[in-house]
Amino acid sequence: MFQMTCQLSVFHALKWSINNQEITPEIQDKWNMLVERDKNGTNGIISTQLTVYNASTKFHPGEYKCTPVCLYDSPGANIGIRVTVSIG
Repeated sequence: MFQMTCQLSVFHALKWSINNQEITPEIQDKWNMLVERDKNGTNGIISTQLTVYNASTKFHPGEYKCTPVCLYDSPGANIGIRVTVSIG
C-alpha cells in the first residue's frame, strides 16, 4: 500500500491521474484505489489523498498527478504536482 496527499485551494476542483489517464471511480474499483477529499478545508486549503491498496507492478507503477482544475481561465491556474512511482 502507498498513499499520496495533495493540498489545494478550496476554489479548485481536482483530478488525479496516472500516466495521463484520469483516475475515475471505475479505475479506482478496478485497480484497488481510493480517492478521499477533505471537503471542510482550513484557511482556504483542502486536502485530497490517493491510497493504493495491494500495489502491483502490473497496474500501479507510473507517473501520478494531482491536478487542480481552475474554475476560472487564468494563466498557470491548472499546474499540478507529478510523482513517479516505481514498484519492485
